Amino acid sequence: MSGWCKYAWLMLLMAGALVTAVWPQLDVLTTRLFYDETQGFPWRAAGITNLIHDLATGWLPKLLAIGLGAAVLLALLRRRAGRPWLFLLLVLLLGPGLLANLVLKDQWGRARPVQVTEFGGTAAFTPYWQPAQACDKNCSFISGDGAFGFAFVALALVLRRRRLAFWSGTAIGIVFGVTRIMMGAHFLSDTLWAALLMLAVSLGLYACLYGRAAAVTAWRSL
Repeated sequence: MSGWCKYAWLMLLMAGALVTAVWPQLDVLTTRLFYDETQGFPWRAAGITNLIHDLATGWLPKLLAIGLGAAVLLALLRRRAGRPWLFLLLVLLLGPGLLANLVLKDQWGRARPVQVTEFGGTAAFTPYWQPAQACDKNCSFISGDGAFGFAFVALALVLRRRRLAFWSGTAIGIVFGVTRIMMGAHFLSDTLWAALLMLAVSLGLYACLYGRAAAVTAWRSL
């Protein structure tokens, strides 16, 4: 896969974010693809979707955080380079942990698809850019599962086969994000912004730890 594909992917994410901002009903239309008037969101009860969701919210994030933290500590004790491990740990803690879940999901107040009147709920639908009070905590914007999945993109900045790691991480993020759309837990825009957030967090932290020039070089090599 050639290097220009990352720019096409970035433009697609930005275009999707722009379109869902000026035409919020696109969020409703894409969600309706997985909604049934009699069954609601059938994928909410499916084994495969719940398994994927459990991976993003259960033991896997905790195991990764503990493992990366142990790797950083071990590198310090052995006086070896622990910067790659520290970088990955910070991406996980800052992106899915702090920004996605504690800052945005707990403060933005956007109702999930399953909660809005368009899909049998009682809350009002709001576009992603509008702060609301339709949800108290763990709300729709942005996708926490998607942010966790797209966090794997950060591996591309510390592994040798950067392009393969980048697209593998992107694929993981898409799987986690789309799964939650299918379950009526998130809108399309929630997942688009999860991808954009994790790209920004990964490149920003890489620039902080390795320098701006190194971050530019890494991005160009993807």
